[in-house]
Amino acid sequence: EMQRMWILRKLLNPMEDTAATEFLIDRLKDTKTNLEFFEAMKRR
Repeated sequence: EMQRMWILRKLLNPMEDTAATEFLIDRLKDTKTNLEFFEAMKRR
């Protein structure tokens, strides 16, 4: 999970704060747990 967290941080870093927050919230709405969230990252 730590490696995926770093990948997520690299993805969000160049975005503006509002865009990054909206992106993250939209993705989190689709999952119930952190594990499910990280598993979904593999599929995209």
